[in-house]
Amino acid sequence: GIHSGPATVGNVGWLRRFNYTAIGETVNIAARLESVPGDYACRLVVGDTTAAAAAGAFAFCELDWLRVKGKVEPIGVYEPLGAADAANAIDGYAAGYAEALAADAELVIAEARLVAVQGAQRDVDRRVKSARDPLFAGSRAEAVTAQAEIARDEARATADAARARLAAYWGAGENYSLDLKLFFEVTAPAAAPAAEVADLQLLAAERDVAIAAVRVEQSKAVTDPTVRAGVRYLGQGDEVAFVVGGSIPLRRYDTNRAGVERAQAERTAAEVEIESARLAREREIARLTRRMTASARESERIRIEVIPVAIRAVEQVRAGFTRGGFQYLDVAEAERALFDARARRLVVLRQYHLDLAALARLTGRHAALATQPASAETRR
Repeated sequence: GIHSGPATVGNVGWLRRFNYTAIGETVNIAARLESVPGDYACRLVVGDTTAAAAAGAFAFCELDWLRVKGKVEPIGVYEPLGAADAANAIDGYAAGYAEALAADAELVIAEARLVAVQGAQRDVDRRVKSARDPLFAGSRAEAVTAQAEIARDEARATADAARARLAAYWGAGENYSLDLKLFFEVTAPAAAPAAEVADLQLLAAERDVAIAAVRVEQSKAVTDPTVRAGVRYLGQGDEVAFVVGGSIPLRRYDTNRAGVERAQAERTAAEVEIESARLAREREIARLTRRMTASARESERIRIEVIPVAIRAVEQVRAGFTRGGFQYLDVAEAERALFDARARRLVVLRQYHLDLAALARLTGRHAALATQPASAETRR
């Protein structure tokens, strides 16, 4: 937790116990904010004074207002979203969109699991009432249902927080819908375009500046011809002479060799940095492309080969359980296998979409948006 404001900082205490510390209302609020991130599924929160002071450099998402002991007015709590420039805002939006899709998908899976275990609990309750199963079977089913309810509630809180962070990018409310079809239907990425992105363009601009500096230093190495003229008094001042002189550089000596060499070294360093950045970009694009291809392949195999078999196993075990051929543990195990398969696919798809956002950043896919003025039409 971070909060900004006046505080008393220094050695505090008495002769036998002296500590360097910080005290005051600002410190107390910051300490209170330390426990807040866990409630909103984020890693860092700041107070309203910090958000106001850094508003020009960073983007923030308003999370809540908290009442702190000793203060009448509530304190605004914000989550830092990153640098406020357009390119980073677009990158943050792409990653936030992927996180929001994943959170919504996780909520759907959690709700489906809750419905399944609630149905199993009803079947167990009927069997317990008819003395076909012992009492502890009903207690076990209740415990599993309670765990599923907790998981559903946690998934809902995570989804709400992700949607709030995403909505903060265009200043809207949380009442909007996400198309989960975009989350579940993925394909292996095509070859990345060769267009230069803003980072490489910035390095290229620095190289051009270094080239211009070389030319400036080289121009300093050539001395311009000079002509001087003036009146000179001779003797006691009775005689006057008009003196004219000049100089023509022979370029025998380079009077600015050090400056030229320094500028050339800076130019070489800029060119090396551009090439290094380009190679690093290509390696990262290749790594992301390979991982996205593997994620798309694994997701499709889970969808085709694992989930249908797991669903069939649940149906078969439930039917056998109804006839008395299986116990509740068999039902729970089959449903757990189905849930694990869906959860694994969710993890794979989430990583795919995060890699897709990173790949869009490296390939400059959304670079044109960074130069467009924000408007209601572009935000929609």
